[in-house]
Amino acid sequence: MTDDRLLFAQPLWFLALVLVLAVIVIRYVTQVQARDRINHLVAGRLKDQLLGSVHQARREVKFWLFIIGILALIVALARPQKGFQEVSTTRKGLDVIFALDTSRSMLAEDIQPNRLDRAKFAILDLMEILEGDRIGLVGFAGDAFLQCPLTTDYAAFSRILDEADTELLPTGGTNIAAAIKTALKGFTKSESDNRALVLITDGEELDAEAVPQAREAYEEQGVRIFTLGFGTPEGTQIEVTIDGRKTTVTDPDGQPVISRLQEMLLKDIADTAGGLYQRFEGRRTLQQLVTQGFATMTREDIDTRERRQPIEHYQWPLGFALLFLIFSLIVHETPRKAHG
Repeated sequence: MTDDRLLFAQPLWFLALVLVLAVIVIRYVTQVQARDRINHLVAGRLKDQLLGSVHQARREVKFWLFIIGILALIVALARPQKGFQEVSTTRKGLDVIFALDTSRSMLAEDIQPNRLDRAKFAILDLMEILEGDRIGLVGFAGDAFLQCPLTTDYAAFSRILDEADTELLPTGGTNIAAAIKTALKGFTKSESDNRALVLITDGEELDAEAVPQAREAYEEQGVRIFTLGFGTPEGTQIEVTIDGRKTTVTDPDGQPVISRLQEMLLKDIADTAGGLYQRFEGRRTLQQLVTQGFATMTREDIDTRERRQPIEHYQWPLGFALLFLIFSLIVHETPRKAHG
């Protein structure tokens, strides 16, 4: 069943009819008052001579042509719409997967409230800067898995991100190479430069496979890797909550474990994979990631949507408005003088 009702997209323009009505009333009152003054002040035999320079009928025609033109213009501005048509819209954007380190070292509090929570806030802040790009999420520690496939549903992504914590994966440690491999599986194949992996970690890697894996991702699949470092080079102790009590993580010798940001590794990964490394220092860091990183990439078609678009019919009243307004300019109030 088709919807053929006449609708107006901007109905508030009809309030202008009040002004048109006011103009008509004011003109009528003014004419009556002028006629009364002339009748009282001018003798009857002089009235025709005084008013002979103005053609009253033409003046009326000119005025009403103008009024009708303005009314038609108001209708056009109100944008009459009737019926619908199906329109395909294609959005361009990037495919961005965030690989979030959920190992216990991310509980270090050298960044408040801790590295992991601040990283999650940073992802949410970055989502506000992105322009409808598809985003996905990989959680990793000693292993990795795809938490959220690429999507444009930012609300669903936010709910999944909120669930990421250090209990997400049973395997301890920080396996960056596994995070890169898992993220690659989440990307669709593409020959263009529109896929980015944002690695969010303190860089404390278990083995030395991250850089070779990053090189392979970039050279063989064209995925650029950007790294965001969370933490400080000085580092701090790691505290975990067990049975409601905070406990400091210790090594086999019983000494507190000091977790430090490993910037050199993260720089090597970014340099190898066509990206850039930044130590996280607030929203300014995210702005630079977008302007210096994402802005240099190529936005490609990411999805096509069908939507119903109302059919505009403002052209008809607009045409009538122009026609009547032009006629109102052509009509002369004063009769043309005869030549001779």
